[in-house]
Amino acid sequence: MTKKKEITVLEFRCGTVEGLTMQDVLPPSMHPDTRMPYRWGGKGDWRQIPEIPAALLAAWQQELVARQTSRKQRKDRQWSLSRVEDTPRQRARVADMLSHISADCGYELYRDMVWAILSLGWHDGEDIAKAWCLTAPHRFEEDSFWSVANSYDDTRSPTIGTIIYHARAGGWDG
Repeated sequence: MTKKKEITVLEFRCGTVEGLTMQDVLPPSMHPDTRMPYRWGGKGDWRQIPEIPAALLAAWQQELVARQTSRKQRKDRQWSLSRVEDTPRQRARVADMLSHISADCGYELYRDMVWAILSLGWHDGEDIAKAWCLTAPHRFEEDSFWSVANSYDDTRSPTIGTIIYHARAGGWDG
């Protein structure tokens, strides 16, 4: 009897020990820093993947429901626990700051800015964050945005201070 070599066929992952988020990508996606396309590193052809097994599909569908539920709960919680007063003056101030921060940036700054915007606790925080991200339309990916937004944790995420810091670095003097 020959011993078979074990390989990992599928790996679920969502973050590192340091709290950084992770993602899997497929060709012809472009690397955000090198702007070079990712290359397939496995056997077979990524364009001809087999049908997803029922158990895996069920796991993904369950995860999707959980994320949608948590998004609604987060929105409800943010509305009631607003951290920055939602006034026209504050909105104008935040908009001015965001105009000094480029969304054409590295992943960590992108993530931190989305989370900082969500930390404001405003009922339309996701819309504001998405609008900021879309100021770099060539970099925007809907799924990536929602992955970052859904991983927001109001107990340990960046806040308005992060927005202020990066706005000042970008020339804001308000």
